[in-house]
Amino acid sequence: MSKLVKTIPYIFILLSFGSLKAQSPDTSNKNFSIAIQQHYGSLVAIVPKTTYIRDSYSSFTEVSFSRQTDGSKKWHRQSNYPQVGISFVYGNPGSKEHLGKSVTVFPFVNFAFLKKRNFKSNLRIGTGISWIEKPYDVSTNHKNTLIGSHFNNNIHVSQENEFRLSKSLFAIAGFSFVHISNGGVKLPNFGLNIPSLTAGLRYSFFENIVKDTTKSITDKKIKLRLLLSSGLKQTPWAGSPRYVVGVLGTEVIKPLSAADFIGGGLDVFFDPSLTKDPSGFIKTTDKTENIQIGLHAFYERKIGRLSIPIQMGFYVLNAAKRKSIYQNIGMRYQLSDPLSIFYNLKAHAGKADYIHAGFGYTF
Repeated sequence: MSKLVKTIPYIFILLSFGSLKAQSPDTSNKNFSIAIQQHYGSLVAIVPKTTYIRDSYSSFTEVSFSRQTDGSKKWHRQSNYPQVGISFVYGNPGSKEHLGKSVTVFPFVNFAFLKKRNFKSNLRIGTGISWIEKPYDVSTNHKNTLIGSHFNNNIHVSQENEFRLSKSLFAIAGFSFVHISNGGVKLPNFGLNIPSLTAGLRYSFFENIVKDTTKSITDKKIKLRLLLSSGLKQTPWAGSPRYVVGVLGTEVIKPLSAADFIGGGLDVFFDPSLTKDPSGFIKTTDKTENIQIGLHAFYERKIGRLSIPIQMGFYVLNAAKRKSIYQNIGMRYQLSDPLSIFYNLKAHAGKADYIHAGFGYTF
């Protein structure tokens, strides 16, 4: 499995986050854009198996639709008025014979961190679903040991520079990175890692930002959060048994701003695979060896009701022999003030272990 962090497939709603009463923007101005880009790169050979199946350069065509946020919601101002949208991507991941074509759809947020009169530099982040034409098959495609399923999670990160050509037309040039995997739900799953150069055009029908100068109010209170989740894990190779895992966690949360949070917590992991051998037979009857306890620190970035938590922790009970440090990264969606749903990928030194999803309650 790839040494990069993975997430599970999901489509999240970017345009329906909570609002803040302020000046009312002109809702007739939809601020829509359409863009077309070409990505050209190559599969990264993180494992030697990649070189066996790589037979061409990676090439993708992307069509995206986006909307410029207008300040009508609090998170627009907190994030410096980003663009939000959805992309459709089709192309060749880098192995015509063993991977075939891929089709991807993902929503994204495009953050502007440098703005001039006729120039803008952005960081675009998105995640969604990729369909791979030719996954691993023991009989017909046994050399493809990178991807074991048709449907996979896609993580997209790109740094894009825009140059204004006219009032509505922009040229795009930059660098993108794509990671594709299923998070260990079905092996093999080393994943695809594809850096690319990208270029294209964007046409903006409108781009009128209604800036709201209402001051954001930050709640400085320290809060406590309880987390309960479960997931499915296949280990150690294709055809191995699958195990149901569970995680119970607590976190202390300290707000730094209306959008940034830090804190720490305690995790209790239940993993039945820890007491089984590769064939699924019991290798120890000591049930306490199914349990691991760890301590973690975290940073969380909030974008409306959606947030991105990043954790780093270490075991204090039953540390895995190969790694003592673990990470969790994922997505959280706030259903109400106390209740949230989330999913995380647990990894060791960036190598994914399993995906777990569940509920959080904040006191």
